Amino acid sequence: PTGDPIEAKAVGRVFGPTGGVQIGSVKANLGHSEGASGLTSLVKADMALENRVIPPNIKVNKPNPNIPWVSCGLSVPTEPMPWPEGRKERISVNSFGIGGTNAHVVLDSALSYGVSPVPGRPLISPELLVYSANTTESLRRMTDNYKTWIQKNSDKVTDLAFTLANRREHLSHRTFAVASLTGSITPSLPIKSGKPPAIAMV
Repeated sequence: PTGDPIEAKAVGRVFGPTGGVQIGSVKANLGHSEGASGLTSLVKADMALENRVIPPNIKVNKPNPNIPWVSCGLSVPTEPMPWPEGRKERISVNSFGIGGTNAHVVLDSALSYGVSPVPGRPLISPELLVYSANTTESLRRMTDNYKTWIQKNSDKVTDLAFTLANRREHLSHRTFAVASLTGSITPSLPIKSGKPPAIAMV
């Protein structure tokens, strides 16, 4: 395509001299995908930053000969690559529309700004977990899922307790559990909330 060499040369002139640029795409995985192409590229970029891995591109057999890869400092990874040390963790996502529109997003990882992950807070005291659902079966599945999650994330139980109590709708089938310091939980028996009393006019 005519546009690919033009775009690649522009990227190479700006970023190539800084130490090389890895180019990727989601087109080989998903096709053109039209309006969804920008969003899927954004998801791919976000996951690459989160995992600190430059993902490979599939079906790369013969790079476009009209792109001066070497002089522009450009390459297409075909195997997973660790993020280069000593460089910003930054990805540019560019999307061209056939009508001439152009959208561009620049993503930087938090680590590029010196932000380190916050260590989990230890569970100081037992926490009350309030569950609710529309049916008994969905309530049972919910408590089972949270029990598994808590065993792996005991340092986040305080946040979970707050969210369940204050940020979720309280539905008709309810139960609760107490999460201990060890991450184990003791659930109560499920109950169905009573209906509000009927109001009679005399």
